[in-house]
Formats: sequence, C-alpha cells, structure tokens
Amino acid sequence: MWVKIRDKPKIKDKSGLKTKHLTVLYRLHNYKKGDRHSHWLCVCNCGNFIELATNDINRSKGCKTCAFKGINTKHGKKGTRIYNIWYGMKQRCNYKKYANYKYYGDRGIAVCDEWLNDFQAFYDWAMNNGYRDDLTIDRIDANGNYEPDNCRWANMKTQNNNRRSNIYINVNNEKISLKSACEKYNKNYRHELKIYRKMSKQEYERKFIRENS
Repeated sequence: MWVKIRDKPKIKDKSGLKTKHLTVLYRLHNYKKGDRHSHWLCVCNCGNFIELATNDINRSKGCKTCAFKGINTKHGKKGTRIYNIWYGMKQRCNYKKYANYKYYGDRGIAVCDEWLNDFQAFYDWAMNNGYRDDLTIDRIDANGNYEPDNCRWANMKTQNNNRRSNIYINVNNEKISLKSACEKYNKNYRHELKIYRKMSKQEYERKFIRENS
C-alpha cells in the first residue's frame, strides 16, 4: 500500500505587498510550520515598523498608534521632503534589501528609539536645529547612530568632508580633513595627497605644520 506524502506548504513571498494601511518589507521567521504562521516586517503608512503574522496583514489597520486613533498619518506631512529624509534614514538602517543597507544597518548603525517610530519627535528636533531645504542630515561621527547628539543639518561640502574614507591630519591641535586643510592653507590637494602617501602620517603632519606655521 502506497501512502502519499504531503508536501510541506510553500511560503508565498509577500515582500512588497501594499495594503491600505501598510507595506510588507520582508519575511522574519516562523513560529510554527505553515504559511499562516510566518511573520513579516511591515512599515505603516505613518512610517512606524510593525511585525505581523501572515493572516494579520490584510486586516491590520497599521501600527498601534494609527489603529487606535483610526488614522494613517496623524502629522499630515507624509510625502514632504523632511518626511522622506526620516523614512530614508530608517530604510538605510533597518531594511536589509535597501541598496545602501550594507553601509548603514549592516555596519551596526541604527536610528535612536526617540526617532525610530516617532516622526513628530524627529520633525521637532529638525525644526529646532537648523533644518533647511538645501541641507541634508549628516552624522557628526560617521560611525555613530542617527540620534540628536550625533546629527546636524549640513551642505554637501560639509558632508563630503565627513566621509569615512577621508584622510584626517592634526594641525595645531585641530583634527581636520586633508582636503579642508589644503583649502584653509591654500595648498594644492592633489599634490599634497601624493606627498602624504609617500610618508608616515606623523612625518607628514610635522612637515605640514612646519610649512604653514
């Protein structure tokens, strides 16, 4: 007598699925065998992250805050530039399929609890700390988290001088990027870079200070 072995149910990928109140990002884990017990990371229309089982996705009204108040975006700023900055910041740090995740979340960089699920808190900080439409958010410590004490609004020149790949030297007790030092002391950056690469950092710093003191 032959017994038919029942195949394990295949799990349908719901990544990218959009409902009225949320978007599914990616699958997290299973609590039990079977599709209906799979759990997914989702993002509410207000920007908050939530974890839902498969059979809760279509009936979910969004995160607890939105579901309780019966709204989707209480702040009314969805789609604005500053909202997109906040949303993009969270994507870089939390969404593994995001193009630049390897430079942020994969390196351990996170969004602080104060901002992670509260756009209004981020918005209030931005308005009180120099936000302008021609500036972008910049982490002062390029290896640190997105949090009030480590963020500022900066132009692209400042951001470029704050990259991890930049070369920093100490000039008269000031830590400064080589490019900024060259601008400050009217030096040719490409020429100085060639010299820097031929010497130890300490030797170059002594030479630079000697020539510009």
